[in-house]
Amino acid sequence: ASLSRSYLSIMATLVSSEHAFSAAALTIIKQHNCLKGDIVKAIQVLCMLYNWDLMFHEPPPFSALELEMEKEDNPVTAESSAAEDLSWILDFLNDSDVQD
Repeated sequence: ASLSRSYLSIMATLVSSEHAFSAAALTIIKQHNCLKGDIVKAIQVLCMLYNWDLMFHEPPPFSALELEMEKEDNPVTAESSAAEDLSWILDFLNDSDVQD
């Protein structure tokens, strides 16, 4: 059991290290081999943020009060959204009739 724990813990650290080195290898190529360490680190952070879709999001409300204020500013009714969907379908049907 202790032997397997030793090898399993090594494998777990190797996988994350291997992933980090392969991601860095995509950044540091022959044309970009003179980048300083802080620049490479910043590029890696930006790539991670972009790949995990963590950039360009509107921050969530910080309190229940802000959440209530947003609801008051943007009241949504079910009838208006259903009517909008229906008008879109009618427009589509009218356009398809013209093409026939």
